Amino acid sequence: MIKIKDLKFQYSGTNFYALNNINIEIPKGKYIAILGHNGSGKSTLSKILVGLYKPTEGTVELDGILISKENLKKIRKKIGIVFQNPDNQFIGASVEDDIAFGLENKRLSRKEMKKKVIFYAKKVNMENHLNKEPQNLSGGQKQRVAIASTLALDPPIIIFDEVTSMLDPKGKEEVLNIIKEIQYNREKTLISITHNMNEAIMADILMVFSNGKLVASGDPQSIFANKKIVKLAKIDAPFIYKVSEALKNKGINPTYDKNKLIGDICK
Repeated sequence: MIKIKDLKFQYSGTNFYALNNINIEIPKGKYIAILGHNGSGKSTLSKILVGLYKPTEGTVELDGILISKENLKKIRKKIGIVFQNPDNQFIGASVEDDIAFGLENKRLSRKEMKKKVIFYAKKVNMENHLNKEPQNLSGGQKQRVAIASTLALDPPIIIFDEVTSMLDPKGKEEVLNIIKEIQYNREKTLISITHNMNEAIMADILMVFSNGKLVASGDPQSIFANKKIVKLAKIDAPFIYKVSEALKNKGINPTYDKNKLIGDICK
């Protein structure tokens, strides 16, 4: 679904690469979590994937389409992004208007638009708030509306860019449950750029960035067990992995069901 080859990116006025020689292939239907300290290149990558930034060198393909100025219209049908601050995405005067905005740009009939707005509002449990002004919602509710607006456009790839970082525990739980449901259905390719370790546990593949380079890629269990990578990327392994490591040091080899673990996290 996503193929990145020899990617380099340098911001104007700097003498270093924000992304340096990145090579990644992401299969369709997988959930990828990207971790790394501030300035590691995570968010720069997301902006390249949605066509906001042009690579300095290398190529990026989404579903076989090369990201280029000429292909931007095609690319933006393939990928959607939910930003860290949902207020930056609101355009409409009400929740209903906001979910409908992208559909209006697709020139859907009013009847079809109304049907989709209600469907996706229900999907994120916001059907009873359609007439509310976005600024009067809680942080978690705002983020759910932003997700509904992106889902309504039905892109095969969705990027979640630090979507839980500004939320309280209840808001984080609400958003993680939605991501988990999307992941379970395997209809979308998901990329989550995050500092939330509970979110990272849910991923099929964990990618770790440091100083503009991809330093590790693999399943969450093997990545978090690698102390060298955890230290290099300045990330903190989830509590469950710390407990697991402590038990192993005592001669106990714990096992757990990842799907049950994800369910417990969301609770």
